[in-house]
This record gives sequence, C-alpha cells and structure tokens, in this order.
Amino acid sequence: MRSWPEEQTEFIKNTSALLTGDAYRQFCERWPDKSYQAFAVKKAKMNCCKAVHRRLKWRKEWLEFIDTTKGVNRLEAWAQFRQLYPDADVTAQAFHKQRSRRGVADKKPHRGNAHKQIYSESTAKGYVQIKVAEPNVWISKARWVYEETHPGELTEKGDEFHFLNANKFDFSPENIVKIKPKERIFFLQLGGSDTDPDTTRVRLAQAKLRLAQFDLGEKTGTVVRTKSGRRFKKDALRTAKRWSSRPDGREAIIKAQEAETEDK
Repeated sequence: MRSWPEEQTEFIKNTSALLTGDAYRQFCERWPDKSYQAFAVKKAKMNCCKAVHRRLKWRKEWLEFIDTTKGVNRLEAWAQFRQLYPDADVTAQAFHKQRSRRGVADKKPHRGNAHKQIYSESTAKGYVQIKVAEPNVWISKARWVYEETHPGELTEKGDEFHFLNANKFDFSPENIVKIKPKERIFFLQLGGSDTDPDTTRVRLAQAKLRLAQFDLGEKTGTVVRTKSGRRFKKDALRTAKRWSSRPDGREAIIKAQEAETEDK
C-alpha cells in the first residue's frame, strides 16, 4: 500500500472547510500524481470532509446559554440566542442539535395508539384494527365483528376473515366469512374474494371440497406428500413422466409407482 507523505496529509487536514472537488484541484497544483478517488478516500478516512458540525467550535458562553434554555420552546430559545449573539456562525439546525446533545431539548413522547380509547379504530396496510381492551390490545375489526355476531362459536388464532364482496371496509356481518388456514390456500388458488359475493361463496365451497378430497386421499392412499405439498398420486406420476430425462430411469419410476398404487 502506497503511503502518503506527511506534507500531503497535513495539506488534507487543512481542507476540512472545502468541498472534495475544490480541495482536490488545489492538491493537484502541487501533487498531480494522485487520482481523485484516492484523494477522496484519504480525505474521508481522515475525517476532513466538509460539514458544519465539524468546523463549528462552540464557545463556552454559547454552551452556558444553551444549558439555561431547558424547558424553553425551541423557537424561542433560538430567537434568544440570535439576539444575544448575532455574529455567531451557528445555524438553527446546529443549535437545536446541540440542545439535544446537552439534554435540554423537549422530547416529544411517542404515544402510538396506547392513548386511544377502547373501540377506537386504526388503519394499517389497508386493514382496519380495533382496540378491544387496555392497555393496548388491538385485533382485526373483521374478526371482532364476526365474533360479536356469532356468539358461542370458537375461533382460533390462525383463522382468517374475508369479505364476500372484496370490500375491506364493509363490515356488515353478512359480508364477513371465516376461513381456516388450510382452506385459505385453495381459496386463494381459486382467485380469492371477488366483487360478486356469490362468486366468492362458490370459490369458498370449492376450496372446502378440495381440502376434503385431499384429507380423504391421505386416508385412502391416493394422495402423497411431496416437497411442494400434498398431491394426488396420478398427478405425481404424470410429473415424473414429464420431467425424468433418462428413459430407463423414467420407466423405473413409472413401474415403482404403478406397483405401489396396485398394492394399495
């Protein structure tokens, strides 16, 4: 690694108030052999890039004044500082940051939703949540409407609640249906919720039928588990025929699967 002469590093130290491009032009007037990239990297490593908070030297009386502004509005504190020290080379941003560092700035509390009353609503990512208990218990409003309108019916944590007309803000009880996690996979494969409630009901019925077929197929041996999930044996056999590239390997797979099917 090529070292930098002391006179070059000393020159770079004195360019902290200059932009990298301006500093490099002055540098090239004396040492034209260095590339811009090497100069910029060296300047950054030496922490000599232009920045207000690095160039600014805070006087003792400025800091003492800042310490006395605890509890004062940020704008009033800045106005008082400018009135006392009109020639100070301090920006408003630097002044407020210094107040924060010294612990005299007012911190705005992050209230979130904890302060809201029960049955308050909040929308996040297009879905409505409702606060049902203290201190900060929120659930899906669709779940809450379903549970309130179906007393005595047990719901599980993994259950999902869909809208028959695909309108996520229509919370009428007749528009909300409960879907089990296993049913949801087939339901989404069939297209999910539609703007036509009847179409959504048909898809939901098809999803339940499809799930029942797979459950029954596992019991009777016509369904196998693969890396991609549960599949009917005839579909798995068709895939094996399509994707096996070696004729002898394909024949062996077909014979083995056919023999397994005949045994069962």
